[in-house]
Amino acid sequence: MKRTHKREPRLKVFQERFELLRKERDLSNTDFAKFLEMSRQTVGFYLNGDRIPDALTLIKISEKCNVSADWIVGLSDIKTPNTSVQGACQCTGLSEEAVMVLHNNYEAGLLGAPAVSMISELIVYMHFGRISRDLIRASMVSEDINVPHNTRSSLTDDGRIVLSPKDTISYLKTQVKDTFNRDTDKAIDKIFTEFFKKLQEGEQDNV
Repeated sequence: MKRTHKREPRLKVFQERFELLRKERDLSNTDFAKFLEMSRQTVGFYLNGDRIPDALTLIKISEKCNVSADWIVGLSDIKTPNTSVQGACQCTGLSEEAVMVLHNNYEAGLLGAPAVSMISELIVYMHFGRISRDLIRASMVSEDINVPHNTRSSLTDDGRIVLSPKDTISYLKTQVKDTFNRDTDKAIDKIFTEFFKKLQEGEQDNV
């Protein structure tokens, strides 16, 4: 007897993300079809991976669900259709969530001038290269399966200290925290210095 193999979805990423859109709304297949203004049979085909939508249907799905058409078919990992947010993500490498937090708070007026200035100064002062380097080194140590993690630190004959993987990660973690705290302090100090300077200038103008 011939064994039947389950056919792979025509576009697996579309099937997975289409299903995710349904689950996010906590809708049954029937209710999801009503929401999309499509037949239940068509939605079933998409959910099972038997069919993929044409361009016009894809646009309709993206508009109904308020997501990027490129995201649905796997051409992008940025879900929002907001082109400004997409541009910010692509330009900076920041996650969509991070950009949306900044965007939504700014739009809502929750990020006043001092907060915006502080964020800008943090970005300018932060030594991202140094932090990234230490994080990469820590990940390389943690993934090195050739070195047992219970190995102890030791002192070589020429007086050098050889750190164990555990101590190396701890050291690099301290380095990252120190760099972050130092850069943050610099940014905050500059913001408050400029704030009080403007405040004093305003008082002098009122005299």
